[in-house]
Amino acid sequence: DDADGDGLPNEWEGRFKTTDTSLDVDDDGFSSLAEFISGTDPTNSVSYFSVEDSAADVNGTNCFVVEWISVPDRLYTVQWSTNLMDGFDVLETNIEYPVGSYTDTVHQAEVFYRVDVEMK
Repeated sequence: DDADGDGLPNEWEGRFKTTDTSLDVDDDGFSSLAEFISGTDPTNSVSYFSVEDSAADVNGTNCFVVEWISVPDRLYTVQWSTNLMDGFDVLETNIEYPVGSYTDTVHQAEVFYRVDVEMK
């Protein structure tokens, strides 16, 4: 239920005592709506959506593993770019909970990764 139509469920607003989607209660740079979508705690400044990548070897192939904390009812899209000026290309879409990683076996050099989160 979302009685006020702001995109935040009533239960979530009550649990975190926030009804303004634009507020950044914990001063971590993310609004209440962004924290709801990413599945983080809007009252805890160390709870925010983050992505990490690490080099790995998969069957003798150098690759990168992109990881994040996955939550139910979200869809994740992994994107990559060789530089931040040319934008990002999609590697994989519609990744669902409980999956919280993507292994990139195509790109052998270091690249930039981004994970987009949206409601399912």
